[in-house]
Amino acid sequence: MACSSARSEPGRALAALVAVALTAACGSEGAPDPGCPAPGAGRVVTADWLNRSLTVLDLGRASDARCDETQAILERIDLSAHAPGPIELELLPGGTSALVTIGPGFFAGAGSALVGSPSIEPGGGLLVVDLEQGLVSHEIALSEVPMGLAVSPDGKRAFTANYGDGATLGSTVSVVDLEQGDELAAVVVGQGPEQIALTPDGAIGAVNLAAEGAVRFFRTSDVQATLSPPVPTGSDPSDLAFATDVARALVTNSQSFSVSVIDFAAWRDDPVGALPEVVATVATLGVPYAATVVPNTNVVLVGATLGTASVVAIDLGAAAPTASEPIPLFGSAFALSLGVDAAGRLAFVPHPAERLLSVLELDTGRTRGLTWLTDVGPTYVAVKP
Repeated sequence: MACSSARSEPGRALAALVAVALTAACGSEGAPDPGCPAPGAGRVVTADWLNRSLTVLDLGRASDARCDETQAILERIDLSAHAPGPIELELLPGGTSALVTIGPGFFAGAGSALVGSPSIEPGGGLLVVDLEQGLVSHEIALSEVPMGLAVSPDGKRAFTANYGDGATLGSTVSVVDLEQGDELAAVVVGQGPEQIALTPDGAIGAVNLAAEGAVRFFRTSDVQATLSPPVPTGSDPSDLAFATDVARALVTNSQSFSVSVIDFAAWRDDPVGALPEVVATVATLGVPYAATVVPNTNVVLVGATLGTASVVAIDLGAAAPTASEPIPLFGSAFALSLGVDAAGRLAFVPHPAERLLSVLELDTGRTRGLTWLTDVGPTYVAVKP
């Protein structure tokens, strides 16, 4: 697919905020086109959900308009034995393995309309997948069906937000020992935990409670003992992201068309005498869900959908955080996740209802789409440098 230059102005506005530089992947006008380049070291991994597979793509080829889908895809990993399919994933340190949640998420209920109301099997679980061997290393039994997950920086522990499987709404966060492959604890946090995130050092986490309109913070050293009271945000709090070097987090409020910026410095220093506090509410032009921090910055990218899909940037380090000009994506349907490469140059956004992966150059606004799946997906994306 050809690169588009019609969206360059919003892209430049976002690039000024993110403060990155990029030479346009399409090259200058009139320059010779040497064709699709050789694969590099970077990888993009998608959870393909109802296709019951993972896809591993070459990062450079996925973002280069001279390469098509068949050239970008390096491997498809069969997870057909694991119904209903992989909904989210996180790469483990080193990037050779992935932790994968199997389940329907909220798409088994009213949210099914977001992906075309497909027939979805109940159940779910947690897998460790060897990306180099292309197979499941082992399964980890959990007390409830998971959706979101986060992995500690050292790769020794994981934390899952157990939303349930539609028939039964979940209420726990699982603490998982990845070295032993065991669930250490299932901590009751409240109704409808969807997503979970950790600070870059892995010391503090936060989980949303979609059914309660709140989020809760905790120390990963002891989730049960350090769990904060619920912090009210907006209607249907969804995805979460932490800044890199300020004590702030962002939560998307899907039904409020806004995001909340939460300062947790006082709670971090005195968890008994203080609470995390919402210090800003930023309106979005569309239903916000996916959120991720640009590596080594305090800038969070947020995906929003309303007729079209777009990405905005919000600097959590600013005294009064605001949203940048939206950059439209190639895909237009609801997006559950958003991945960014280590250099902050490229964003990858899956649109499961369209069976499409949008690829966005953050400084130019150029966007392209990759399609290769036959059923609903991809739902989630992770990026390895």
